[in-house]
Amino acid sequence: MLGGSGEIKKDGVDTVKCKRCGSIRGIIKYGFNKTGIQCYLCKACRSKFIPDNGFLRMQYRARIIEISWRMYYEGLSLRKIKRHLKLSYGLNPSHTTIYRWILKYSRLLKSFTDEFKLNLSNIYCADEMRLDFGGENVGEIWFWDMIDLETRFLIASKLSEGRKIENAVEIFEECKAKTRKFPQAVITDGLSSYPPTISNVFNRPYSKPVAHLKVGPSKHMALGGMSLSNNRMERVQGTIRERYKVMRGFGALSPARTLMDGFTVYYNFFRPHQALKNRVPAKLAGIKLDYSSKGLWREMVEMATMN
Repeated sequence: MLGGSGEIKKDGVDTVKCKRCGSIRGIIKYGFNKTGIQCYLCKACRSKFIPDNGFLRMQYRARIIEISWRMYYEGLSLRKIKRHLKLSYGLNPSHTTIYRWILKYSRLLKSFTDEFKLNLSNIYCADEMRLDFGGENVGEIWFWDMIDLETRFLIASKLSEGRKIENAVEIFEECKAKTRKFPQAVITDGLSSYPPTISNVFNRPYSKPVAHLKVGPSKHMALGGMSLSNNRMERVQGTIRERYKVMRGFGALSPARTLMDGFTVYYNFFRPHQALKNRVPAKLAGIKLDYSSKGLWREMVEMATMN
């Protein structure tokens, strides 16, 4: 909204920062450029500028980029997204352009969302699945992930060449760094890398050790009066396979990591879960955002760019 002197304010605080002098005071709207983008004037240094909201110098509108990003993680291929944009909006970006959009904003949003403080339960689920690579001569590639049992929040994910103890340690260390606490129990399958990893990473010599529950598919185990299983993790793996199967294997390891990071953001913040009454895991994890806002994705991009 506008302040009394024409300055841009939101809740009494300036929201636009001068690109030249860094001032956040005395920033006023100052017309539009030839493509219709809002310009601003800094009263401190008298410079005219366009703030970077995450879409500066992009050829296509933010809405088109958002639609492409969402459709990709919904499971559509790049060429199907390209056809949709052509039929629905009369636009014809190349599939490589769409691919660059997905990589760019997946990196941006992943680094931004990693900083949120999480409010999770005390039971986590961990698992791993094999991925195929077509364009790079690498060995077996495994996708590791860990979720919170109650909120289904995807806490951590990693790609590794193999599934040894050191690979499992990486995903558990990332989980510990993000949650800043120790769980009561961790549910896994029977992979031999998990028991020593849980013991080493969640080592608490002066308190009760973290319980390790080895549970196979469709099996259940009791803990403190609760019946626990790894079915929720298997459901996450199924969602990942839905996205992965249309990709026909990854071409290289580095962009694959970025794409799986983007999937983590999509899964936690934008994909409603029927079991959560059509809410997203991030909301149950205590992350305070306006999940009812249709512009949440663009707002997050803007916040990530400003930060």
